Amino acid sequence: MKKLDELQGSVDAIQKQDEISGLLTPGVDPTPPNACDGRVPHGMTLVILGNSVAYGDSPSVQVLGVDGRTMITMEKTAGGIAVSAEFFRQ
Repeated sequence: MKKLDELQGSVDAIQKQDEISGLLTPGVDPTPPNACDGRVPHGMTLVILGNSVAYGDSPSVQVLGVDGRTMITMEKTAGGIAVSAEFFRQ
């Protein structure tokens, strides 16, 4: 059983190192209906997360925070939007 636990620990360590990289780019679909419809000034970044919505002109946005810790951020770059996130198993 100890060997199995050690193996699982090694697999967990490898999985924590996995990273998906790339930039999000605008699509051609219209913006879905949201609470800010018609109120977002041109050039602002709109973030829709479930039934919550926000907008701003800052190049870096904290999208989600939990207990004072930033969990999801978005950063506007010349090539698109970079998203960084932390995920936990439990």
